[in-house]
Amino acid sequence: MTNLLKFSLSVRLWVVVLSFAVDSLGQQQRQLPCEFRDSVNISGGTVDAQSNIHHDGIKYEPRHYALISYDYAGFDTRVEVPVAYARGCICQLRSCVRLCCPVGQWLASDGNTSACVDSDGPFRVRVNVSTTSGEVQSVNLLEEPKFGVVHQKPCAGMFPEALDEWSVDDFGSLQFMGESIPQNEYCLNVENSSGEPALYFCPITHEAASVTMKIGIIISIPFLLATLLIYACLPELRNIHGKSLICYVFSLTCAYLVILHLNMGWGFIPCKVVGYLFYFWVLVSFFWLNVMCFDIFWTFSSGVVIKNERRRFWYYSLYAWGSAFALTGMLLLIEKTNMLPEHLRPNIGISRCFINSEKMIEFVYFYLIILLIVVINVYFFIVTAVRIIRIQRATDAVLKQDSRRHSKFEKDRYRFSLYLRLFVVMGVTWTFELISWAVGENGYLFYVTDVCNCLLGVIIFFLFVWKKKVRQLALKRIGTPHALSRAKSTTLNTTSSTCTANASAAAAATTREGAIPLNRTTSSDSQA
Repeated sequence: MTNLLKFSLSVRLWVVVLSFAVDSLGQQQRQLPCEFRDSVNISGGTVDAQSNIHHDGIKYEPRHYALISYDYAGFDTRVEVPVAYARGCICQLRSCVRLCCPVGQWLASDGNTSACVDSDGPFRVRVNVSTTSGEVQSVNLLEEPKFGVVHQKPCAGMFPEALDEWSVDDFGSLQFMGESIPQNEYCLNVENSSGEPALYFCPITHEAASVTMKIGIIISIPFLLATLLIYACLPELRNIHGKSLICYVFSLTCAYLVILHLNMGWGFIPCKVVGYLFYFWVLVSFFWLNVMCFDIFWTFSSGVVIKNERRRFWYYSLYAWGSAFALTGMLLLIEKTNMLPEHLRPNIGISRCFINSEKMIEFVYFYLIILLIVVINVYFFIVTAVRIIRIQRATDAVLKQDSRRHSKFEKDRYRFSLYLRLFVVMGVTWTFELISWAVGENGYLFYVTDVCNCLLGVIIFFLFVWKKKVRQLALKRIGTPHALSRAKSTTLNTTSSTCTANASAAAAATTREGAIPLNRTTSSDSQA
């Protein structure tokens, strides 16, 4: 447990260092401290001695604005501008209400396309505002000091819908028939000089699947923690395979916690840091899955064996953690320096709390890495499966006479089947996720694969914990008498049968030596 505690402390230290690096580099490069759609252009404001910008009666401290050199046309089309300008996070200082177009314009549509055009006459936005006390009053949002007006569209495709007797609350959310719709799911379109806006909404796609995904994560996390606890507390399971599984489950748990934090909208961690943490932990989990696939491949396919388990585990750790650190550091370096043009950077935390949603950018920085790892794992399993079949056919008669080698072969083959099932579950779902991502995130396949990935914790628990041997070890650990007696009985029977088999095979042991092309390992390499 001491090594596990040191490992946990080092991970926490790295998270703090990453947060500091993101924040410090972000300030140096003047990145927005909020999503672009929740900000406004404040370049026309005045700057005081403390570097605060005063714009439209709102004071923006340096932590609430940034100098940037890009803008957005429509929803997600990034456009570079020649001169940097100040942009402030108004939604951090006021309750935001969203317009479909900039002030003085309205959204005109011919049924196929839509565009913002200039309004005729005076422009105002008159809505009913409901207070916490239950009062409703008609106000012009442009003149109401407690509201901030933003005009970046919240989603790509929006549709109009006529509602009766709706209002806006003090937080900028739309209130209708007891339902509250946040400002990032609708916008107001003022079509005439009356100032009465029409409502446009983001399409509600597969809301049930989204809720199911959250429930899947909440269900999976306890199963992952149980798997982590059992493998960490039982000495019999803390061999190299158990340690690799502990690291894999730990990284997957951290990735799930980041996803849960993002989906629940808790806001404890800044958006940019959430993006980097998700990127890091997902990569770590895939690299540890790759380690487990390689280990079983090496067991059956290599003639060289590293007998020192501790050294072998350090090699694996250096590869898995080091690769994820290096890729995350490279992502941070590209994002915060001028190595690449802005349109080729990952742009984490601008339009969302992850890599830019542009297909090619997202593929190069994230999905390509996942695809390569999945392909490598497929190769490992195909080669290992072929090797197992050849060994079993060539040495079946000899294995039956050599219980020691037969036992090791069966354990390695059983471990291979476990890893194969785990990889099939994770590899296939992520393969389909790659396909659904390429087709489009609004498809049902995207949500089905997400839900399957979120239930991985349950699958891992039943694959690696809910086994007879592990259950008996756990019961023995907590001192259950029935488990102890059954374990003793099993041990006596196994010892007796093994001694008998070894005695009958002793005369032929010398001539059989070297007949089986299996790797030799120390006893500490046995599978839990």
